[in-house]
Order: sequence, then structure tokens, then C-alpha cells
Amino acid sequence: MENLSNEDSILNLWTILYKCTHFILKAREKELRVLDITPEQASVLYILHVVGGRSTRSEIAKYTCREIATISGLIKNLEKKRLVRLEENRNDKRTKYVIITEDGATKYEATAIRGSLHSIFDDLTTSEREILETIVKKLYKKATAVLTDMYKPTYLR
Repeated sequence: MENLSNEDSILNLWTILYKCTHFILKAREKELRVLDITPEQASVLYILHVVGGRSTRSEIAKYTCREIATISGLIKNLEKKRLVRLEENRNDKRTKYVIITEDGATKYEATAIRGSLHSIFDDLTTSEREILETIVKKLYKKATAVLTDMYKPTYLR
């Protein structure tokens, strides 16, 4: 490992970061499975909770870094579970508001426990978490810029 070129060490770092993210996501999926909700669906409920219970599909797409078609599918599934409902936008007939329902708010509260995430991140000190957050935000900003240079996905418009 010591003799890796810079390119190989970057690939190694990316692989570790990917595997770490993958395993954290798998732990979260398993935790949410008992609530009959996916991490992606939980993220939509989280966004709606944070923004006051109402948002548009495009705003949710931007917050979650997902394509609008993907968000539409998530919302359709959340609607079937009666966790969200759609409401017409009086100012723009082309868009609808996604509204969190009472059942959706209750489900969000249940997902807010996040035991797996706490268990995983508890090994980090406050200082290590702050450093990690700084580094990840820097990588996120650069990755967003690189992706935008390659093509501009709808969630970055």
C-alpha cells in the first residue's frame, strides 16, 4: 500500500468512502424496514418536516440530490401509504405541493430515532465529527461542481 501512486491512493480512498457509505446505508435500511419505509422515503419525510410540512417535487429533488422522476416515484409510494398528499398550487397549475400528513409526521417521528447512525458515529469525538463534516462538505461541493461541468442534472438546476 505504501507504493501506491497518487491516482491509486485516491481510488483507494474513494473505495473506502463508498464502502463506508454503503454499509451505513444498509444498517439504516435494516433499521427502517421494521417501520415499512426506505431510507429514501424517510429522507423525503425529513425534508418535509424541516421545511414546515409542504414542498414541491423540484425542491425535494434539490434537497435530496435526486432526479424529479425518482422523487415522483417516492412520492407516489408515500402517497399510497398515506404519509403524504398532493395539493394543487394555485399560482402554478403545472406543479403540486407535497404535504406531509398526520400519519407521515408520526412516521417521521418514528424514523427520527436513528439508532444505527448514532451507534456508528458515536465512536467519533466531537472534534473528529467536525473535521469529517468539513472534509465531506468540501468533497460534496467539488463533486457538485464536477458533475455540473459534465452535465447539469435537474436537481442542480
